[in-house]
Amino acid sequence: MRRNALGLGFLLALSFAPCGLAAPPNDSPRRTHNVAIIERCGASVVAVFTFGKENTVNVGSGSAIHRDGYILTNDHVVQDRQGVVLVRDQPPLRFRTVGRLPEKDLALIKVESARPLITVPLGRSDDLLAGEPILVGGNPGGRGVVFSAGIISSPNVMAGTSALAMSNFPDDARDRMIQFDAASNPGNSGGPLINAEGQQVGVVVGKILQEQDINFAVPIDRVQQSIHELILPEERGNFWTGIDLEIASTRIRRVRDGSSAARAGLVPGDTITALGNTPVNNGVDFYVDLAGRRQNERVQVNFTRGQETREVPLVLESYPTLAGLSAEGRERGLHYRMYRGRFTKCPDFDKLTPVAEGSIASLKLGAIESLPDDQYALVLEGYVDIPETNVWAVAIGSDDGSRLYLRGDLLISNDGPHPMQWSSRRLRLGKGLHPIRVEFFEVTGEADLQVTLGQDGSNITQIPSFFVDKSK
Repeated sequence: MRRNALGLGFLLALSFAPCGLAAPPNDSPRRTHNVAIIERCGASVVAVFTFGKENTVNVGSGSAIHRDGYILTNDHVVQDRQGVVLVRDQPPLRFRTVGRLPEKDLALIKVESARPLITVPLGRSDDLLAGEPILVGGNPGGRGVVFSAGIISSPNVMAGTSALAMSNFPDDARDRMIQFDAASNPGNSGGPLINAEGQQVGVVVGKILQEQDINFAVPIDRVQQSIHELILPEERGNFWTGIDLEIASTRIRRVRDGSSAARAGLVPGDTITALGNTPVNNGVDFYVDLAGRRQNERVQVNFTRGQETREVPLVLESYPTLAGLSAEGRERGLHYRMYRGRFTKCPDFDKLTPVAEGSIASLKLGAIESLPDDQYALVLEGYVDIPETNVWAVAIGSDDGSRLYLRGDLLISNDGPHPMQWSSRRLRLGKGLHPIRVEFFEVTGEADLQVTLGQDGSNITQIPSFFVDKSK
């Protein structure tokens, strides 16, 4: 939300502190369950102010999710702007943006605080109940942090579409939202949706202005799935452990072959409890601790295996950046194969027979001859040109479903029937050409397929160049 420019004196004047009157006793009926939750984790809610063009200030909210200054908010609250955060009992703190996921409207920012931040624990959203009580904390109108109460109206709603229209698409895979009725206004964006157990279960994202008490939040499970992408410690630090964690857990899901973790004897199923002297209670702890480390550093990993407690040394080796190939012997374009049928997800193409194939100069559906309006699928293969060695955000947007493979591995799944919807991944890639495969299907209605590249930390994206072997 945009506001007129605020003077620094006004920002300093905003206060979270009570008026100094005597607090009611612990047995007072005024001390309800909601009061207890706000007293316990209310200080984790922060006010976010960003500075825009023409001497304006934009207002939003956030929640502290790690004591070292990491704050979760919406991407539209911060975008690529600078600004400050108001934390209870502290002066305005300038923030830096750690990571952004524009297509999920999520961002992670960080402040340098004189003392550890009070944090709100991240809960889960897959078990939310319609009618269960929630609290919303935020900074509506830029007036500082306030709270409102209500219920979950729907734990799994499709914003901006008709239920009647969507009844024709039972396999629809668009992102769902949490709908709630607690008061939420411009400036609440990025603030937490908190359940009756004091856990954050959503990130407030917007409302329908034409309707009453219709507000939406990004489910916290989507945040949990995105934490690694937001922090990205190894790719940005150019080091590698070889450890993949399970979502919302410190349990190891995968140990990469040839990695330092594999040589140290770590295996899937081990649960990490500490890195050095720092306890690791969740995935955020693990990635934040790694984000402060450097290549070739040695770290002690404490973990449990069954009933045993163990520890092993781990060296943060150089990240295995994959080198690109030369463009020699290749020309611009992509090879495509087209299939007919009604699909609700990307099929096993090896079991299908293409009805047409050929080459196109760029990834544009309109360039494919005799492309049907509906009920078809495509496989496009070639090489994507990476301009320089760096951390890159690779994104695919499609209507309907799509999957993107890089160097033979599934990088992004944007599968299932849905309107234009984007998904992205960030990884360190070497300069040159890298084998790419894009799978896509169209059910009915509009059809679109796009792939973009962007350097990590930049809001500038580009359409990549694609190449195919001349023999194709």
